[in-house]
Amino acid sequence: MKNLYPTSLSLVFLMCLQCHLLNAQSPVSVTAGTSDNGLPAHIYTWTDAANLTRTATLVDQRPGGAGYLRTLVYKVNGVDRICRGTGANGHQGDGYLQNHTIYGGDNSSHGTAGTTSLPLQGRHHSIIDFYMPNYTITSPGGSGGTNATVPSRVQWFFATGRDYPIFSMTQDARLVTAGNIGGDSRSPYGDFHYDGNTNSGAYSGDIIGGSSWGDTHKWVSVVNGTTNESTTITTNSGWRYDEVNTIPYAMQWTKNVNAEMGHVCTQPMTVKDMGRNGSPQLANTQQLNGPMIGDEQWCYQILAYGILSNTGGVTKRLTWGTNWGYPGGFDEWGSYSSKTDFTHHGDGARTNGMLLAYSVWEVLGIHTGGYKAGSVGKMVTQMENMQLATLSSTIGTVKTSGPAGVGLTSSVANNVPYIPMGYNQIFATWEVDASANAADIILTAAAGKPIESPIFVLNGYSAATTGSICINGAAAVADVDYFATIDASSQKLWVTVNRTASPSLRLQVNTNTCQLLLPLDITAFTGRENDGKSLLHWETGNGITCTHFNIERSNNGRNFQTIGSIDCNAAIGTAYSFTDENPSIGANYYRLQQVDANGVILYSKTIQLDMFTSAFKITALQEKNSFLVVCDKPGNGSLKIMDGAGKIMKQLPLQNQQTINLDSYPAGLYYVTINTNRFTVTKRIVRE
Repeated sequence: MKNLYPTSLSLVFLMCLQCHLLNAQSPVSVTAGTSDNGLPAHIYTWTDAANLTRTATLVDQRPGGAGYLRTLVYKVNGVDRICRGTGANGHQGDGYLQNHTIYGGDNSSHGTAGTTSLPLQGRHHSIIDFYMPNYTITSPGGSGGTNATVPSRVQWFFATGRDYPIFSMTQDARLVTAGNIGGDSRSPYGDFHYDGNTNSGAYSGDIIGGSSWGDTHKWVSVVNGTTNESTTITTNSGWRYDEVNTIPYAMQWTKNVNAEMGHVCTQPMTVKDMGRNGSPQLANTQQLNGPMIGDEQWCYQILAYGILSNTGGVTKRLTWGTNWGYPGGFDEWGSYSSKTDFTHHGDGARTNGMLLAYSVWEVLGIHTGGYKAGSVGKMVTQMENMQLATLSSTIGTVKTSGPAGVGLTSSVANNVPYIPMGYNQIFATWEVDASANAADIILTAAAGKPIESPIFVLNGYSAATTGSICINGAAAVADVDYFATIDASSQKLWVTVNRTASPSLRLQVNTNTCQLLLPLDITAFTGRENDGKSLLHWETGNGITCTHFNIERSNNGRNFQTIGSIDCNAAIGTAYSFTDENPSIGANYYRLQQVDANGVILYSKTIQLDMFTSAFKITALQEKNSFLVVCDKPGNGSLKIMDGAGKIMKQLPLQNQQTINLDSYPAGLYYVTINTNRFTVTKRIVRE
């Protein structure tokens, strides 16, 4: 009897192809339209890290007023959560510019004229630009007051595979030659129903559960007498301010709805000193039994005075600030001494200057995991991990510096060092100058500090296509393994890699061949399924000097864990075998981690095995062209028979055991596909 099973290689190929077709992610879509409050807008639609659709509506900067984020829609348990501006005090969304001055002025972009443009509208990466050339910071009242024109720019960045957009701003007052500014920044500023409240009332929706922010330390509101974060924050709530922090952030969450909102800086305090508390003596202390600190002692204006009452509040205003102290960001509130800077503060941690530029993530998500491990906390952790990573290249040159902010060029005055080398803080990307439209880049994360879906930017890229792209030694599939955008006008290639650097990730663009992540002397690494187990086999060539191999497994090809270890043998031509006794049903990804005596770690390529033997079997029966299909847990699944062209010939409810007969079909190749709530799998059979 003929063997009607596909070879393991062909089955893997078939399953990989099917996986690619199912998991391809859609491009970023940008359309001009009208927001729900009747203003001209641009609507962004993109897919996040989970390949789920998100939509953001940004009201245009226009002759009559501000550009800002009006709505953002994302899915929670498969249901759309619609977050929109509350309208409180005229704040119809988030992302306004807002400044105080030393004279008590309160200036914003609400009524500022400007223009909207799309400097990048690529397949998977897009930027919208709001430019206000005549933004004015006024200083009403008091002697010496003046009006200063400070050209200001805001850009929002969206990318396939990223959950959240980045808000980036520049306010350039270096041409202001007279008068005082002494201003701070509270941008992005706004009021947002992040709990999905659809009530039109500005002060409505779920009550505020608590708040947290981080500068040199993490501050969090707590339940009185405990260290647990609060579920309702009031004037009597306790607080903690005793955990060391590196990445500046500000957030709040709701009591009954699993929702939170936060702004997370793209740089650490050590690089860009943002958010220093107005009462530094409180740092590294706690007051678990309350009362709450006064609103002017809060690190960022999370509208503390609106939240704090005896019973709690619903105000959802969340802002950001530069070196924040008492409102205004400077010590001389009400004083009229000369202050011509944005950043003056008594802690002495920053130098004065007239150029203000920074970026924050606009995080809207769920609070599961709390202030340290919810949506905001995870982004803080990612930014911490980025700061510990290293970028190197063998083809192309890692960039060491670049513009300080959006809309600036790399002149000496605007140039800032990239810390770490290659990391561009504006949109949290990794930058390399391409060599003849090619690059070979390795991003290495610190131990236990993975970097998810990094974005690489190749500067000086003039080719019309992306060419060949390899990831970790294997040819990569566009829109599945990576998401690319060619920006011809700026000669840049943007590439989001749909992998996790843990600890290393290698990206090759237009190199001659795909190479392994690092030059291991492994001549073969293969695997096969056997009775529900994964049998792995590899061989070494000219002898190696490692101490051991760690065998790692993943169910998504991105996040790996060690499942076993084997000592190395330095002999030439050594063969190794390993059996994974408990692979997951469905796709299993394997790679080898080679460790030498000095702790140097090298990685093999990744292979994929699909485990369905124990769950789904097709057996040829003695009766010609008849097959027995067995599925251990059919549930409400279905079975389809398709011809070689993919045409569905028959569809049946899936059973534990059922016989299919192909006598009535023409001779040739057919596919049997079963769908259950656990997996989808296709196998080949032949009608003789």
